[in-house]
Amino acid sequence: MWHTSSELEGYGQQDAHSFFLAALDQIHAHAKGQLSSCNCIAHQTFAGFLVSTVTCSACAAKNTTIDPILDIQLDFPPNPGPEPLTLAAMLRRYCAEEKIGGGSYRCEQCGGGPKVHATRKLAIKKLPPVLSFQMKRFAHGATSSKVELPVKFPSHLNMRPYVDDTENESVPESLFAYDLFAVVTHEGKLDNGHYWAHVRSGDEWWHCDDDKVTPTTLAGALAQKAYMLFYVRKSLAYAQPMSVLLNAKPNGTANGTANGH
Repeated sequence: MWHTSSELEGYGQQDAHSFFLAALDQIHAHAKGQLSSCNCIAHQTFAGFLVSTVTCSACAAKNTTIDPILDIQLDFPPNPGPEPLTLAAMLRRYCAEEKIGGGSYRCEQCGGGPKVHATRKLAIKKLPPVLSFQMKRFAHGATSSKVELPVKFPSHLNMRPYVDDTENESVPESLFAYDLFAVVTHEGKLDNGHYWAHVRSGDEWWHCDDDKVTPTTLAGALAQKAYMLFYVRKSLAYAQPMSVLLNAKPNGTANGTANGH
């Protein structure tokens, strides 16, 4: 992969999130089409749309922009309180209304001017089949550091509160429901460390650490200090558990029993 992505060059520690996006980019590079209408497996699986609505404080004119996304990158709050941080709280913060314009917003409708500001609000326009979240644990500024705060995340996720209201009315309830199926964890410091993953296969959970794959539990996955989270739409069918696939024989049998008998 480092041959095709400058971000992954060199012998230092590489970032799992950067690798994920580079892998999707390479899959897309070998397909035809734009992100908004691409039929490649990467975008059919992970691509959604984000809507940004900017509202003028003087005339209430709205300016809406829709952009494609492959994942949702969540910032940690600068001053977290004593309560445990949750994925839901980070999503609410991501979609929360914020002031922009610095007290001198130039509105296309009324012109704006001094003491005029605008508010910007994000919402998801279209949900993808698979949701990818990155917890932005690596903070870069005057000094760089790693955020070690734990984040509580659920095994089942309802995305309805974060979807654009105009979409809620026409979308079946089942399309908002997602199930956790993978957790990527980073252990170590900002410039060195180790990644591993907890992955679900059917109803089974597996701990993947380099070439070592061992069984684990949902509780083990939920206890991780997550760096990346993957949720799949609940209405999608799951593959057979890994234990069944590993025991399957070439003629389509598993554990010595023929399919359908």
